[in-house]
Amino acid sequence: NAWELDRVLDLARQHRIYINLVLNYHGRVSTWLDAEWHLHPYNKATPGGWLTKPLEFFSDAQAIEMQKRFCRYTQARWGWAPMVFGYELCSEINLTGPYFDDDEKEFRQRTHFKPVVVEWCRLMGGYIKSIDPYGHLVSAHVSNDYSFLNPALCKLSEMDFTPLDAYNNGAPEHPERIIDLTVGTADAGPAYEKPILITEFGGSAMAANLENLKIEQHAAIWAGACVPLAGIPMFWWWQVVDENGLYGRYTAIRNFMAEVDPRDTSAKRVPVKLSVDEGGDKATLKKYDAVCTASPEKARGYIYPERFARAGEEPQAVEHLTVNLDGFIPGLYRVEFFETEGGKSVRRFDVRSQEKALAIPVPKFASDTAFKLHLLTPLARK
Repeated sequence: NAWELDRVLDLARQHRIYINLVLNYHGRVSTWLDAEWHLHPYNKATPGGWLTKPLEFFSDAQAIEMQKRFCRYTQARWGWAPMVFGYELCSEINLTGPYFDDDEKEFRQRTHFKPVVVEWCRLMGGYIKSIDPYGHLVSAHVSNDYSFLNPALCKLSEMDFTPLDAYNNGAPEHPERIIDLTVGTADAGPAYEKPILITEFGGSAMAANLENLKIEQHAAIWAGACVPLAGIPMFWWWQVVDENGLYGRYTAIRNFMAEVDPRDTSAKRVPVKLSVDEGGDKATLKKYDAVCTASPEKARGYIYPERFARAGEEPQAVEHLTVNLDGFIPGLYRVEFFETEGGKSVRRFDVRSQEKALAIPVPKFASDTAFKLHLLTPLARK
């Protein structure tokens, strides 16, 4: 297994892919979901094991010592690698343990709220930092969506960023909901003053039909590029990308994000108001919405339909639309619009602000479109 990881890192270095290295996953310490606790070497039921319950993994002194040794080996063998950007102590940590706890009637999916688990994250995170001269980011990952986050865990100084899922549980037949989940995740981040990142999404945990998965993947990565996340959302069903030739969608995002620095801490999600020009159909305003992230000098945004076209349907052509934004340095701005399948620039023009507001005419498009802008010349002060 270690040899295989060596080869993965070789390929990552060759292709400039950065890795969040997961040290444990929930099933190894779970008796109810993807359960592999019966195989865990710390489990008393296996030769040499000594634990009787999975949650003892987080509190037993010997188990903690063994995890420290594991972390030390991991750091010694792979910590040198510049393509490893972070260590994830456990993925979907809220799915560990038993289905129900003897003391809690509603225990399922809330293990990460238990003080012993939070303390384990603090302890292990601190230990990794103490042996790591390279300053890798450290995190613990939570499943489902941002509503499952535990503030006590997120606020630990030992946790450097917040990775989580964004699954459309209960409504996989409505792939457009992924945009709300993406925006909601971005809005949840500032409370903890740390980067937040969707590392799994795609329908429900049981996926969805192929058409809906493809719609959701497209919508999520474009919405994710235009809200303040630490990176675009990561699609779980990678075989769908490979089997359907969807790699080009990521090239489109790369083209769009050229010259954009998402580390800009002055960039925040801002309100967007869509309006219709004279001669336009006001009903369009009920069918389209937009998200935008902006600083006083720059912005990037995504305009999308409330419902994407399905198979056999033609995407609606939209025209006479205007994007209205506020909060900019008065001046002349260069605006550029992109089509979203290939990420190609389709129109570039300049707009002068009115005081701090921008009214940006949107070129005719079908289905969805994205834009970005930057200040060319500030308005001379009198």
